[in-house]
Amino acid sequence: MAGQRITVDELQKILFQVAGEPDVAGAMDDGTEFTLEELGYDSIAVLAAMAEIERDTGVKVDDEKLATATTLSEIVTLINEE
Repeated sequence: MAGQRITVDELQKILFQVAGEPDVAGAMDDGTEFTLEELGYDSIAVLAAMAEIERDTGVKVDDEKLATATTLSEIVTLINEE
C-alpha cells in the first residue's frame, strides 16, 4: 500500500485481521453504512489497524483527529489526507 491511497475495503480487511469479524452480518460488504461502534470495533481495534497501516505505508494520522472518526469512510479520509 506504500504510496497509494487506502480504500474502505482495505481498511475493512485490516480491521478483520487485527480485531476479528464485525458484529453486523454483511458489514464487510458495505462497512461505510455502519459506525465503528455498530461494527463492534473499539478504539483499541482502530489503533491496532492504524499501527498496521502506519507500518505498511508510513502514514500516521493524528490521534485527536482519529478519535473524531466514527465510520470506516471517515478513517479512510483521514488516512488519505495525510
